[in-house]
Amino acid sequence: MKPCTIFTPVRNHTVSVEYAATLWQLSRWPGLEYQLYQRPWDLIRCRSIGARLCLESRTDDFIFWDSDIAPHPRVVIKALEMPHPIVGARYRLKKEPAVYVPPMDPDAKPDEYGTVATDYLGMGFVRIKRSALQKMWDEYSKPEHELDFVDVHKGEQQKTIALFMMGFEVIGEGDSPDRFGAPRGARVLLSEDYAFCKRARKLDIPIRMMVEPVPHSGPMLFV
Repeated sequence: MKPCTIFTPVRNHTVSVEYAATLWQLSRWPGLEYQLYQRPWDLIRCRSIGARLCLESRTDDFIFWDSDIAPHPRVVIKALEMPHPIVGARYRLKKEPAVYVPPMDPDAKPDEYGTVATDYLGMGFVRIKRSALQKMWDEYSKPEHELDFVDVHKGEQQKTIALFMMGFEVIGEGDSPDRFGAPRGARVLLSEDYAFCKRARKLDIPIRMMVEPVPHSGPMLFV
């Protein structure tokens, strides 16, 4: 198995016990090597800098993994073995009753890998192929998109592309109003992860969601 790069936002410099336990198990997984980055800052800046750090690595598989998501190691391995450019896991919001982000179409037919097509993914646990992320970086670094910014890392200026800048979406006729809690025709503000997915779809990069949900840590372990 090829090595991968894992990126985790840690704004308060803490992670859940479940997250740490999964990483520890993966460190002992036969044949798996990973490079880990953990960074603070707001999510838009943090995830965008994470994308740059991933592309600067020598690996071909990147995992964006939040510090409160606790997949079983076999789910991580499964995601790494899939051929899809972008594939992510379902997970529950930290509230009752159970609400999953993103919701799954009850009529969706999983493929041989246990995934379904989706327009949007939460970035709690997402595996991205280098080819997909590089394609997005190259396109959205063009001046007309106005997404480039400079950040300072270890005293040096680094050009970064805000692939996770929040954006807008107009609820269309074919969309479910339940997805955003707004009527058709309304203009909604997309979160940083949904905006990333919209930019990927504009480049015809397919997005897949794993049917099997993963736990979400909080005051309780939501599964």
